Amino acid sequence: MANTVISADDHIDLRWLPKDLWSERLPSRLRERGPHVETTEKGEYWICDGETWGTWGAYSAANGSGAMWAVERGGVLEEGVLRPTVPELRLTDMDRDGVHASVLYGPTDLMAVADDELRRASYAAYNDWLKEFCAGNEGRLIGVPQLPMTDPVGALNEFERLAKQGFRHFNLMAAGAEPPVYDKAWEPFWSAAEESGIPIGFHLVVEVRRVKRDNESGNPI
Repeated sequence: MANTVISADDHIDLRWLPKDLWSERLPSRLRERGPHVETTEKGEYWICDGETWGTWGAYSAANGSGAMWAVERGGVLEEGVLRPTVPELRLTDMDRDGVHASVLYGPTDLMAVADDELRRASYAAYNDWLKEFCAGNEGRLIGVPQLPMTDPVGALNEFERLAKQGFRHFNLMAAGAEPPVYDKAWEPFWSAAEESGIPIGFHLVVEVRRVKRDNESGNPI
């Protein structure tokens, strides 16, 4: 392990996920309502059951945002190429950056679905894709399954399903959990996690809220 770099907080963001991730894996009866990419006046967005999840596709710093992806800084950004979700390309980029292993959390965008069946199927489809993505490279690509934050029963079921498959870590977006993670409804989940000895990560989403202010006083309106 000498001089080995492990990136302990990497992500697979929504914008880099394959467009057909859910359409290929969801039961046929749910595909029309499930997560898919739609083109809007503002660009391409993930839509699920009428709700917008987040943007899809890369952008260049040349668009004026001032932000630059690591793949662009590395000189390998290509239009239409989802490098972070192509295993061999992600490993190539890790080698270039001197990173041996990467702990891969899921999207920080809130994957919110009101319907129980669709929510549970959507999370399961993402986690199944994640297992496929890491297959054969589990020592370097360390996938962290996402658990539904508004569904204690669904989170427990998904945890028990995947714990048997060798996953070493799970993620719950605790800041958006409803009910809160200390509510009694979560106790069966925590009991199962404790018994398994598998750590549960609390990755926190950051929401930026714009507050309108009065021009004269500067006070919030």
